[in-house]
Amino acid sequence: MNIFLGCDWGTSNFRLQVVNADNGQALEEISTNEGIASTYKNWKIAGENENSRLLFYYSIIEKNIAVLAKRMDISLLDTPLIISGMASSNMGIMELPYAKLPVKADGAGLSVKEIMPGTDAGRTVLLISGVCSTVDVMRGEEIQLAGCAHLFTGRNQLCILPGTHSKHVAVDDGVVAGIKTFMTGELFQLLSTNSTLAIFSKDVQVNADDENFKKGVLEGCHTNLLNSLFHVRSKYLLKQLTPADGYNYLSGLLIGSELAGIAADQSRNIFLIAGQGMRNYYVRAFDVLGIVNVQYMDSSQATLNGQLTVYRNGSSMGRKFKN
Repeated sequence: MNIFLGCDWGTSNFRLQVVNADNGQALEEISTNEGIASTYKNWKIAGENENSRLLFYYSIIEKNIAVLAKRMDISLLDTPLIISGMASSNMGIMELPYAKLPVKADGAGLSVKEIMPGTDAGRTVLLISGVCSTVDVMRGEEIQLAGCAHLFTGRNQLCILPGTHSKHVAVDDGVVAGIKTFMTGELFQLLSTNSTLAIFSKDVQVNADDENFKKGVLEGCHTNLLNSLFHVRSKYLLKQLTPADGYNYLSGLLIGSELAGIAADQSRNIFLIAGQGMRNYYVRAFDVLGIVNVQYMDSSQATLNGQLTVYRNGSSMGRKFKN
């Protein structure tokens, strides 16, 4: 069977899949909380030096590969490995330079490095770096774009990838032309847990169908965000919002502010690349703001597709994968 290993190593989470390269289906996977941030911290605590960094990080990958091999009752010793996400950052396995815009959305112009972990495994290991403009950067999202590139036809396409740092990526004729980052998720976390707006219980969840979320989206889109944010507190003090109401309202404010420019200019075709949870919030916000012409793609599937693209293009990059 023609298979490869796809590793999506984010800041907070680690996911490894065994992928059938013939049909693009994941045969088995494992997910842990061994993200790049915690791995970097553990490497520092261990007092390791730069010479041992690669092997320290790679030992986590091999540990999880062994779990998958046992589950599937097969040998994965020589199976090729594609690594994307924050593994190529300054906290990762090794820092790789960003590919500079403009680059093709299909991943053809990405910065990809073959690494040699120095273990007994005979696998080919490719580490994928991110993309930068003169003022903005992304890591991990570039592989998701590659996994959806076949959908980007024509000019004036906009891809939205929500998250801690939401990315709005402009694509024209299959070329990534611009990146804008919005600190939506990080700001929500900081404000809801470590500010005067932290009036919420720990177990409350944002409800995209709540009227306060919708009101927040509208206000965030059409007013000054710095002023609107204080309304979360003032309305609570005036007993116009409960803590749960305020949580929904705050989420709506931030997402509405992020989408303000899109609501004002709806000339673009929009692609939302997100998991189910984030998708629900943005779909509701699109509806509230009257944003149409939106297509949706699952972010996990987009990552898998992008890694598959890199694997299939391996020979064109001068690499012959062993399997």
